[in-house]
Amino acid sequence: MSDELSATEAAALLGVSERTIRRWATSNKLPKGWVVASRRPLRLTPPPDSNGLKRSQTGSDKVGLESELDRLRQNLMDLREEVIALRAENRRLTERVQDLQRERDWLRQRIDALDAERIEFWGKHLALPSTPEEQSRQPFWRRWFNRRK
Repeated sequence: MSDELSATEAAALLGVSERTIRRWATSNKLPKGWVVASRRPLRLTPPPDSNGLKRSQTGSDKVGLESELDRLRQNLMDLREEVIALRAENRRLTERVQDLQRERDWLRQRIDALDAERIEFWGKHLALPSTPEEQSRQPFWRRWFNRRK
């Protein structure tokens, strides 16, 4: 079965005159998907239908359509299984992210607590200067060993 149409058949299918089809073919302005199969006599190849099947002149290609339908159904079932698997993986990864966020929050709290303990410990054991003039003073060893007067 040929997928090619004559200029008259293409004109009837598109709802325009045969002369319009011939002008479109010579000026390369055919509708999207249409291809000139031969110039003399003018034969056109129509674009595939929206489902990817070529238009048939007689419509008696039932066996081919049924096999194509079975293939599409199998593809649909495979895609559904893949969607289910991806949703399960998404749930698992979401739970993992939540666990890691909880662990991160706990670690931040622990770091803050340890910082507070460290500051408290060293605050008791070191006499840190509390006023700016005490901070600008020289340490004792500089005063002892750098007497240049």
